[in-house]
Amino acid sequence: MPSSRSSRPNGRLAASTSRSGHQFGLSNHLIGGLVVTLLCGAGALTALALRAWPTNRVLGISAILLAAGTAMTLAGVEAHAVALAGAGTVVAGVGFGASALASFGTLARLAAPGERSELLAVALVIAYLAFSLPALAAGFASTSFGLHTTTVVYSLGVVALGLTALAAQRLRSEKEEAG
Repeated sequence: MPSSRSSRPNGRLAASTSRSGHQFGLSNHLIGGLVVTLLCGAGALTALALRAWPTNRVLGISAILLAAGTAMTLAGVEAHAVALAGAGTVVAGVGFGASALASFGTLARLAAPGERSELLAVALVIAYLAFSLPALAAGFASTSFGLHTTTVVYSLGVVALGLTALAAQRLRSEKEEAG
């Protein structure tokens, strides 16, 4: 039975503190905060570094890195290798930052200047729901299936979605080149 701390419904970032403590036997809460910092910090630095790159290139990189980073993190969890899980978190953060940059940049270019705030507000609500609803489901699932099983399933889902996004982007690029 998972501890009450690990069974709370929470998001990927909030769960990282429980996951790092539970999966790796770490009791220092600073480690959980470091996991959040690695993901978000890598994402923020990536968005800053890639802001001048073409959107299609950034999107392709983001899908690959998000899927690979999540797979690395999962491998670290399975191997009980903190360094591998941390490195995977950084790689996933780079993918996440690139994805956010390209997605919101694309939306900003689609809307007229007077409509951008409305479009971005809707996009942020959708993004928030896209992050929070699966995280809530994972929180509830962890009470029934345990934190480890939930982490594995959630991570595999993120990897699958990243690979699906990459395949969809490649198909779209091939269509554009052909016609």
